[in-house]
Amino acid sequence: MQESLGLAIGKVKLADVEVVLGVIDEIMTVDGKQEITKFGGWRAYYNQLI
Repeated sequence: MQESLGLAIGKVKLADVEVVLGVIDEIMTVDGKQEITKFGGWRAYYNQLI
């Protein structure tokens, strides 16, 4: 799996209002893409694909 251009480390506010570091992407590269939060993260999402 190849990372997209525009990825960066940034602050992410979680549903419980905790702020953590995470990988963020520019809006133009994720617009129209599937929301994967329900999978619990990218790794769980990726694992259900294979």
